Amino acid sequence: MTTTDFEKQLLRRKKDIIRIVEYATQQNILAAAECANAGASQVKNLLDKKGGYKKTDYSWGTHWSSAPGSPPAMGTGHLLNSIVSGVISKGNPASAYFGSKARYAIPLEFGHKGPKPAAPRPFMRVVSNDPGFRSMIRTTVAREWRKSIIIGVANTKDTSFRP
Repeated sequence: MTTTDFEKQLLRRKKDIIRIVEYATQQNILAAAECANAGASQVKNLLDKKGGYKKTDYSWGTHWSSAPGSPPAMGTGHLLNSIVSGVISKGNPASAYFGSKARYAIPLEFGHKGPKPAAPRPFMRVVSNDPGFRSMIRTTVAREWRKSIIIGVANTKDTSFRP
């Protein structure tokens, strides 16, 4: 059985489309990482703000605490330095995250009922629920997807298709 010119052209088109989608998927991963890095950066900016904290002197030193419902006060800087981001899924769609490696990040974020109960002092949710942050994610992913498709199509050898 011989392959017609039309069938050869279809096969080449299929390969071009696969190449375009693979490139777009790679760009989607980069966009996801960019968004996660932006989220981590916003959390760090939030944690680095000063003011509105209560000072308490103890025998071991001074402790600064934030008001319940406010982001945690910065003491040692460990929480600030524990903020991380990365890519979880490299498929289509890509998934990325930002979070904290500090073991006390979750009790701070959601509060706890231990021997000395503490109200939540959210810092991750403040950023992740921010409409501006969510809009930035949509804009970044759409921009990179659109750009990668345009570049992918421009890089195909033959843009004409003759059935």
